[in-house]
Amino acid sequence: MFCKLTTDAYLADPSLEKEGGPSQKELDRVLADVWHTKGIAATEMNRPGQSLKYLELFNNMMIKEWGSTVGGTNMRLPISWNQLGVAYMINDDWDHGIECFLKSIASMKQLDNYQAYKISLPLANLGLAYWLTGRFEDAVQTLQEGLQYRAEEFGPDDGESFM
Repeated sequence: MFCKLTTDAYLADPSLEKEGGPSQKELDRVLADVWHTKGIAATEMNRPGQSLKYLELFNNMMIKEWGSTVGGTNMRLPISWNQLGVAYMINDDWDHGIECFLKSIASMKQLDNYQAYKISLPLANLGLAYWLTGRFEDAVQTLQEGLQYRAEEFGPDDGESFM
């Protein structure tokens, strides 16, 4: 039964119906998702080296996919910068983590569907990085900025997910 369900699901995917199977771009997206998932899992399991390895691979693939494109609605590159920043932080590489959070914010601001509240997660991570490196004024300012954007979108003390 398991094989039949798997086969049926495979055959129902129109992207796989073309001669020669999926394109390289489609395969790259799946591989990027694998690296992302492995990196996030390593982060959650407190495996800093593995986290950095896999999230660097994910980020490199997103840079390749996004290229010099400005605009669009694809959040994968900004997300990859944010996740890579977290990986650097758990490896005690604060400067690279801060740099990644700033790149995440900058790339989100380039999206066609940008709204200020969407940078809440990298702002929270940036604020934490500032706080943990003794840059308290920068931390407070950054965290207040993120809080302000969320309050403008969702009201005070919102319970909306960052994602």
